[in-house]
Amino acid sequence: MSLAPSTVTAGWAQLEAAARQLDAAPHAPAARLAFAVRWSIEQVATGIIDRVGRALGPRPLVADPDHAHAVADLTVYIRQSHADADLVTLGGLVDGRIPGPEGDR
Repeated sequence: MSLAPSTVTAGWAQLEAAARQLDAAPHAPAARLAFAVRWSIEQVATGIIDRVGRALGPRPLVADPDHAHAVADLTVYIRQSHADADLVTLGGLVDGRIPGPEGDR
């Protein structure tokens, strides 16, 4: 995956746009927006971890406690997403249904 600075900038812009949208309509349903933004930011963060790991190799993970801690924290943040299960939920929100273990609700 090629991760250009514009990828990070685009992720930041998406967060800012979502914040403006929520500020403008704080009581509007926001589940679809939340799932979409979380998925996009997960892709950016995963790309950053991958790119940095390939660029620097394993040494910072074993020799630099600050770097290792930052990578661990970012990985935990990413795993707050439920990955593919969240994509299923997002798809249901897009077409008006919320899928779950009990079927469509």
